[in-house]
Amino acid sequence: EIEPLTDIIEGENEVAITVEIPGVEKEDINLIATEDTLEIKVDSPKRKYHKRIDLPCNVKTKSTKATYKNGILDIVLDKKEKKKDHGGFKVSVE
Repeated sequence: EIEPLTDIIEGENEVAITVEIPGVEKEDINLIATEDTLEIKVDSPKRKYHKRIDLPCNVKTKSTKATYKNGILDIVLDKKEKKKDHGGFKVSVE
């Protein structure tokens, strides 16, 4: 298995990932997205790729979009809204 070249760009509302996986068909690409990781597996007769990416933030997995063209896989994941931090909770020590 080869680890493909990967570029991750975190925007304001989304995370964009570009992966170079030449020489495969889009049917051979398996993507598994969780809230904080993305796993890319390709198992074709000619090539095998595998990459597990720890995402820079939590994402909405069901909004994931992926396109594959000319050996380049582009994936876009929408960020989850961060919970508002109200500065924490002051705990009194007794």
